[in-house]
Amino acid sequence: MIALHLTRTDDDKGIYLKLPSSPAEIGEVFAELDAISTDTSTTKITEVISNT
Repeated sequence: MIALHLTRTDDDKGIYLKLPSSPAEIGEVFAELDAISTDTSTTKITEVISNT
């Protein structure tokens, strides 16, 4: 499993997206990101966690 920490701000606010994910789970994560900021151009990965 891989987890990506996604954010749209310069602080630690964000959400983890676990991969693999269903389209519904991805949609939920991006809805939470929209609550942080609607500026999709600032979306970035700040951390990657892998158990392999």
